[in-house]
Amino acid sequence: MARGLYRVYLYVVTIALAVFVTVSVSSLLGVLLRLTPLRGSYASAPTSADITQSSVLALVTLIIVAGLGGLHYWLIRRDTASDPEPGASSVRSFTLNLALGIATLVAVFAGASALAQFNLAFTGSLAESLAVALAALGLTLALGWERR
Repeated sequence: MARGLYRVYLYVVTIALAVFVTVSVSSLLGVLLRLTPLRGSYASAPTSADITQSSVLALVTLIIVAGLGGLHYWLIRRDTASDPEPGASSVRSFTLNLALGIATLVAVFAGASALAQFNLAFTGSLAESLAVALAALGLTLALGWERR
């Protein structure tokens, strides 16, 4: 029982950190994509303060996640090395499949939203939905790689 709770803790914290870094990278991508024509005809370009704030947020997030996420990932690897069948863990399968499913849905719906807005004559900004789609796609690929 205690080992199962320990695994739940490890996977939930690691996935929460991955979501945290995905959101901050999505914010940075949204600001950077607003520098391109994807921002639409009515949105203004981001200021240098917007770019600086998003860059600092992404950098600080990456530093925090590298430390805490690296520690938790190492603990996960240590736990799976001591398990005779690490891939058969129900906690691992459930948490990774749930997170992978949610990240895939977010990536698909954000990408579909960006594509639906792409051909409209008076479109708003495509930058935010495209940034969310790209960041969620990155999370989906990382979770899929870890699942294998």
